[in-house]
Amino acid sequence: MKNISLLFFLFSSFLTFSQPEKYDELVILFADAKYEKLIDLAEKLASKEENKKDAEPYVWLSKAYYKISLSGSMDPEYKNAYKSSVKALEKAKKIDKDSSCFNRNEEFVEELKSSLKEMIVNDLAVEDFKKAAGWAQLYSKISFNSVGADYLVAAAKYRAGDKTGAKTLIKIVMKFCQQLNR
Repeated sequence: MKNISLLFFLFSSFLTFSQPEKYDELVILFADAKYEKLIDLAEKLASKEENKKDAEPYVWLSKAYYKISLSGSMDPEYKNAYKSSVKALEKAKKIDKDSSCFNRNEEFVEELKSSLKEMIVNDLAVEDFKKAAGWAQLYSKISFNSVGADYLVAAAKYRAGDKTGAKTLIKIVMKFCQQLNR
């Protein structure tokens, strides 16, 4: 098992390109599937003053929460692990002005976005428009191009009976699209 963990660690290190050395311990914890410890350490690192403008701890936090959500943990502390994963990635996106961290972790970001898309499609299929709108809002928070998700939120709100909220959101998205065309 240790050989597999070491091999995964080396492979992960290769894939993370120029990740700062101070986050090597996060990579090791992730490779060893010690997600609870990874969450604790990533939160500590993110709260340190020298890391305030670094998105990397938040991406690792997001990865840990996502893996816990996939495991189906019954621990009440992690009952909202999936949403916590999205929120941590949203924080990373806000900090990552040049998108370098997102680019290094593109595979994970796309995996999380794909799972959100699946949640949206499933809720639309059973006509649970409020839930679909909620998932679409989360998707728009981690996407650099959220126009499609915003339109989906507006449509879901409209179908759920929130016609005023839908019209307001459509106006906001239309203004944004007009500004892009200038």
